[in-house]
Formats: sequence, structure tokens, C-alpha cells
Amino acid sequence: SVDLELGGFFACLDEDGDIYDRRKFMWLNGRQIYMYATLAETYTDNELFSLSDSKLSRDKLLKDAEVAANFMYAHGVREEDGKVYFSLAEDGQPYHIERKIFSACFLCLGVGS
Repeated sequence: SVDLELGGFFACLDEDGDIYDRRKFMWLNGRQIYMYATLAETYTDNELFSLSDSKLSRDKLLKDAEVAANFMYAHGVREEDGKVYFSLAEDGQPYHIERKIFSACFLCLGVGS
């Protein structure tokens, strides 16, 4: 679900792993950043290689988390009032904002890790 080109994570994947909705949900991005950072902190490279069929390393997890955090900071926070968007278009353009605080909470959780 990592967008290596533009940054951030996609959330809407079908059973084959294909993206069917290219919006990026900020609550999910915050959670993914947190999980990637936590996995990188918790496991050694050898453990990650073993658990992921050699697809993951600490460096990859941290790089993907950093790129997503930069994407969230660059696009996910509304400048005029600091509110965090609920979702963005694939390129980072605002798509939807809600009154709920969950997107902001998960942004803090993710970038605080």
C-alpha cells in the first residue's frame, strides 16, 4: 500500500492487493507510520527478512514511514487552522475534512514514533 512515487499509503486494496480507491486516508497514514516505525524498532533485520520472505528491512520500513510522514505534513494539514484532512487525493490535494479528531490523533501518533 506504499506510494513510492508521491508518498503516503493507500488503504483500499482488494483481495489481490490491487488498489481500488486511490484516495489516501490520513488516519490510516498515521497508523501505518506508527506501525512501520514500531516494527523497525522492535525487530532486527534478520527477523524482518524471515517474517516477510526477505521483503522488509528496518531501513525500508523507516524510509517508507518517513516518506509518508513528509507527505502528511506537506498535504494533510490545512494551513489556515491546522486541521488535519480526513482524506486526500492521490497527489495530495484535499478531498475531505471531518469535525472528528481521529486524523489529527493518528498523525500525532505516527510522527511521534
